Amino acid sequence: MAKRLGIGIVGSGFNAKFHLLGFLGVRDADVLGVWSPNEKNAATTASIAKKLGVGDAKPYPSRRHLALRPQSRSH
Repeated sequence: MAKRLGIGIVGSGFNAKFHLLGFLGVRDADVLGVWSPNEKNAATTASIAKKLGVGDAKPYPSRRHLALRPQSRSH
C-alpha cells in the first residue's frame, strides 16, 4: 500500500475551511495538523477536518511544532 502524505494547515479562517472542503477530493493524503495565532480557532478547524473525514488533525501551538510533527504513521 502506498504511503500517505500528511499535511498541515497554517491559519484557521475562511481559506482554511475552503481548503478542507477541497481536500475531500484528494486521495492518499491526510490533514494532520492546524496552526493559527488563535488557539481556539485552530482547535475548531482541526475538529472540522476530523468531522469531514479528511484526517486526524490536531491543533498545534506554533508553526514550528506543526512543521516538526513526527510522522508516526504510514499507510
